[in-house]
Amino acid sequence: MAQVIKLKRSNTPGKIPLVSDLSLGEIGINTFDGKAYIKKDDGVEAIVPLGSGGSGGLGGTYETKTANFAAAANTAYLVDTSTSAITVTLPAAPDESDAVKFVDFKNNSQTNNITIARNGNDINNLAEDLIIDYNGISVELVFSAGNWVIADTGAVNNPGYLNSYEYTATAGQTEFLVDYVDPKGLIVTVNGVVLGTSDYIASNGTSVVLNDALLVGDTVRLISISNIKSSDVANLYSGEWVATAGQTTFPIAYDNLNSMMVFKNGVQLSASQYTATSGTDVVLSAGCTVGDIVRIIAFYGTTMSGFAPLESPLFTGYVQVPKMTVYGAGFNVPITLTDGATINWDWSNAQSAMVTLGGNRTLANPTNAVDGQYSTIRVNRTGAYVLSFGNAYKGLSGIGQSQSSGKIDHFVFRYNGTNYELVGFRADIGA
Repeated sequence: MAQVIKLKRSNTPGKIPLVSDLSLGEIGINTFDGKAYIKKDDGVEAIVPLGSGGSGGLGGTYETKTANFAAAANTAYLVDTSTSAITVTLPAAPDESDAVKFVDFKNNSQTNNITIARNGNDINNLAEDLIIDYNGISVELVFSAGNWVIADTGAVNNPGYLNSYEYTATAGQTEFLVDYVDPKGLIVTVNGVVLGTSDYIASNGTSVVLNDALLVGDTVRLISISNIKSSDVANLYSGEWVATAGQTTFPIAYDNLNSMMVFKNGVQLSASQYTATSGTDVVLSAGCTVGDIVRIIAFYGTTMSGFAPLESPLFTGYVQVPKMTVYGAGFNVPITLTDGATINWDWSNAQSAMVTLGGNRTLANPTNAVDGQYSTIRVNRTGAYVLSFGNAYKGLSGIGQSQSSGKIDHFVFRYNGTNYELVGFRADIGA
């Protein structure tokens, strides 16, 4: 007797058939993803992608769960919260490289959360359970060095939270395309330096317009937080401060250390450089200098709290990236130049520097620069002093330096192999 193979199909991205959707021997095809599935029954019915061999593990068997359960290592689960919230308990004694995966395949975890109970082991170095409360999310955890690490996140039927765009600017370009829900969730960098919110206009949800035209070859990167639910938009906080002398505390609401990004003078700080425990303040480890620009982007009461922050790296040599060379043993910490009639500046020591003028001074041509390198300097004044520049500095004519006590100027220079071009200037900070 001829066998009849019944082919069910779906064109929904990421759609996986339910156990109840298929009979034994029946095949389900996702025509968008190009994947086929069958149902197996070895005492426990489960959906298996064709080609997996039904061997279990991630990418093999998907077990469907509709109530609280204990997860087994190297297993993927379709978690159905259509009727109630579900708590998943992770294995208590996992082996190195064990993995588990959870999929909100009914797109209902925003209403009924999926709580992943850590069961004695940290998740992303936090002694906290992980809560999935955004529809259509999948999360894969891998056990490494005594800690569950979020190895992958995805969206079954929705795009993810973070979008990253990178452009190489044309001469005079100011506008760059980027999708975003709220400008508070934007991070804009030019040649690796994070811009302040006053340095660009973001109002239409589709593009960012910089205040200053760029040079040919400038590298622009935009990171946006999009497709967040409406309650999250209300709980997305962004603050920017011009620091006072010695200031360390900045008020902002947040979930925990891993729900924020902290920037100082355009460079992201690592988590070791600040404390975030109160939920209402961030405290820097080192006091600021007058005029430091501190920016914090944070989430409060949202799904972002379970994700690790981006860390600013520390370098012992230098790394060359397009149009930018970063130097030093800790480029996110400005070096203090020695004040004197002539001020010397060694560009191999750090990406940024600061100096406090005690009189009329001359900033000598830098030493040890590399073609394409960028460096910044913050100039503080204790009196009505004038700063002159060496003959290799270009583009300074008519910029309107501050010449009053208490005023601060920021300069950004780029070395082109011969001269030091002024590519950024901000005057009168701290007036």
